[in-house]
Amino acid sequence: MRIGVLVNPSAGRGQRAQAVISRLEARWQGHELLTVAGPAAPCFSRAELLPEPEGGYVEKLFGSVRALLIAGAEMIVTLGGDGTAAYAAEALGDSRKTVPLLGIGLGTANVGPIVTLSGDDPIPNVEDLRFVPGDAVAVCDRGRRIAAGYNDVVLGNTYLATVDGETVTADGQALLAEGRVVRGTPLENVFGPHARVTKNGRHLPVSLPAVGQAIAAPLVQDRLYGRAVHGIYCYAPDSPTQGALTLSARPLVSYEPDDRGYDAFAPEERLLFSAADEIAITGLDSSVLAVCDGKAGPSPCTMSPKMS
Repeated sequence: MRIGVLVNPSAGRGQRAQAVISRLEARWQGHELLTVAGPAAPCFSRAELLPEPEGGYVEKLFGSVRALLIAGAEMIVTLGGDGTAAYAAEALGDSRKTVPLLGIGLGTANVGPIVTLSGDDPIPNVEDLRFVPGDAVAVCDRGRRIAAGYNDVVLGNTYLATVDGETVTADGQALLAEGRVVRGTPLENVFGPHARVTKNGRHLPVSLPAVGQAIAAPLVQDRLYGRAVHGIYCYAPDSPTQGALTLSARPLVSYEPDDRGYDAFAPEERLLFSAADEIAITGLDSSVLAVCDGKAGPSPCTMSPKMS
């Protein structure tokens, strides 16, 4: 099998890629490895090297996936975080080719579902891998699809990142506008004074006085939502429901100290939706971004589940 390997050299401070690549080459000796030129290329000892695409990080990653597919890759492996894997999945979706994708986590959180192996896990034989279809929440801005969240889509002004080896809450606008990874503080309320949530055009009133984050996630792949502690999500496994939107009074994806949930109740409101539904959110604070599986983009207007 011809296997394309994509490496985010900055994930995990760039120190773990060499060890994982060496283990991949040793375990998968009976298979051909492909990669693209770039900072991580010297880590490979026996991979076929393709020219590095031009552009910024995202353009290079999309171009790398296309180049690997053209070169005959029958499987794609990403070494990086959730964002790296999600970008690769987007590129595969754009190619309309059915090629399995395996994520090996070297990043900050690596909560999947594409990133299913840690950089410290044993490398399995290719023949022992089992691939399943994945679901995602499609994110649109003014009717144009801009991203997909295979694990979740977080509406807020911060994301999780690694700074000097420490996992921190980072400023999304600094990353988007300047490419800088710096610490940030979550908003107290991501909803502006005229925010509205609609489902298939019908206005749904929100009773929370403030929304610290809004999080949308696909439910189909995660049967843990059947546990009673997840409340309304219990209805998801045995119904047509495929996604959920959670409005939380406190930021849930954050390393900032917050007593709500520990010393005081942290209110939440939850909404289930299916592949045929469209959830629209307008009136967000101007600094709010859509952070899809760890990668930040402009704030969205609509969300709906999709199959990939």
